[in-house]
Amino acid sequence: MKMQKEKSGLHFEVDLTGNVAIAIGTEHYGLTAKWMDGAELRVSIPMLGLADSLSVSAAATILVY
Repeated sequence: MKMQKEKSGLHFEVDLTGNVAIAIGTEHYGLTAKWMDGAELRVSIPMLGLADSLSVSAAATILVY
C-alpha cells in the first residue's frame, strides 16, 4: 500500500486487515515510480485547512493507528 494524494480511497475506507505493507516515500519526492507501479492499493489522508501535506512520521502514525 502506498499513500498518495491523487489516487484511490481514503485511509479509513479501505480494508487494511490481513497482511499489509505500508510504503511511505520522502516528504519532498514521495515514492519512486517502481514502488508506485507495484502497489495494489493507494490511499490518501484527508486534510482540512491551509496545509497541503503531512510529515512522513505524521502520515505513518495516522495509517498505523
